[in-house]
Amino acid sequence: MLIKLFRKGYQIQIIIIVLLSGLLWSNGFITPPDIIPANDITPLYNIFTFIKSPLLNTIIAYLFMLTQAFMLSSITGKHKILNLTNLFPALIYVVLMSYNSNYLTLSPALLSNFIIILFFRVLLDIYNTKEPFFLQFRASTMAGIAFLISPANIILIVIIWGAYFIFRNSTLREWIISLLGFFMIMFFFASYIYLSDSETMYLTAYKNYFSSIKLQIHISNTYLIPFFATTALISLIAISKILSTLQENIINTRKKLSVTIFYSIIIFITIFTSLQTIELQIFQLFITLSIIISILLLSVKKQRYKELIFSLILITVILEKILQYA
Repeated sequence: MLIKLFRKGYQIQIIIIVLLSGLLWSNGFITPPDIIPANDITPLYNIFTFIKSPLLNTIIAYLFMLTQAFMLSSITGKHKILNLTNLFPALIYVVLMSYNSNYLTLSPALLSNFIIILFFRVLLDIYNTKEPFFLQFRASTMAGIAFLISPANIILIVIIWGAYFIFRNSTLREWIISLLGFFMIMFFFASYIYLSDSETMYLTAYKNYFSSIKLQIHISNTYLIPFFATTALISLIAISKILSTLQENIINTRKKLSVTIFYSIIIFITIFTSLQTIELQIFQLFITLSIIISILLLSVKKQRYKELIFSLILITVILEKILQYA
């Protein structure tokens, strides 16, 4: 019923997204989660830790998440990734981003997603630009900024390289540019920590982080298993559907869908590399899973199946909130 109502008009879509997300975050407004503390490997996030009110943190985080949802839908509309221009990705995004009650607050993961959504927009713009050198530099610069939110975001360089392979035969100059913006940000950061005499602290923190990376599977809260299992199953069905019909799309859509799936696969792999940043990488995965699941919802012809798919995700998110406080 909700999906059927959601398709009635753009204004209705906005109202549903705001109301539903507000309800899913209501437990955070009533009982705000603890503020996520500063960390030596998250220097950009640490700027925001001056906000000491848990409730204010949650309110800002909610508005920030809502903004990201509409940004994501604008990307799919601009690049015609979906068959229809609508706010389905925004709807799925606010539901997925509400799954963990402990993270209904400002966090490196939420801040990182904002930069990565901007990064993803620039990355897709590269394909439609004849000489995209400036866009490539911007994407590389955003990867550098994201690294300062969390070192796990260094994987964005791999995402850029993968997009190069998918989009075009890249030149040596483009490969150099893909690193230039990143290292420019690193140079400024290195200069700052040197002048502030804090290089030992940061270098030790980064060394400890990278030395701890190894493949591992860990779920700290068993009440999250229904959500992860349901979302994984639906995502696999959606990706299979997209791949089976990929050649039916025009080349522009085909290339951008391929980048979307490539991003999802790479980020999914990184989830199992570090317990320290696992939540950040799960949040990053929600960016493209929101698009992928939206494509599945639009491709399913029978309304009851659309409602079932969305309801399963929504119910598991609500179940997490019930089990956590049970």
